[in-house]
Amino acid sequence: MTRSLVFAASLMLAALPVSAASDTQQIAINATGTFFSVYRDSGISGAVAKIKSCYDSAKSRDAYLFCLAMDTQAMRMDYAVSSKLGNPPTDYFAEAEFEDRIGKLQTWYPSKSQLDYTMNQLMDGMETGLKAEVERIEQK
Repeated sequence: MTRSLVFAASLMLAALPVSAASDTQQIAINATGTFFSVYRDSGISGAVAKIKSCYDSAKSRDAYLFCLAMDTQAMRMDYAVSSKLGNPPTDYFAEAEFEDRIGKLQTWYPSKSQLDYTMNQLMDGMETGLKAEVERIEQK
């Protein structure tokens, strides 16, 4: 079952256009790699601890974007796994709390259009990072 999910994800991701990554995309690619590394070693609880620590030490826009990309990738993974197992998602990823964490980006992006653009760039980078993780798994 897992192999078929990986295969389906790789087919979807293969259709994405290839282009040079923006700074925000590169932050998200790096954060995705960090998330999967922590997740492989210590599961979702380890990832949540890493994300909380990341936010606690984030002093710049780029640092906060890195934390948010890890957070978003973790939330996506947690929702996918918990729904497959018929379990509720981890409390840390409750919608209201997650929206609060996204809302803090307004410190650096006061305009909605800037925030939307940045979030799109972040998601693009996370998809690229996910594709790299799928490729890593397939090579094993």
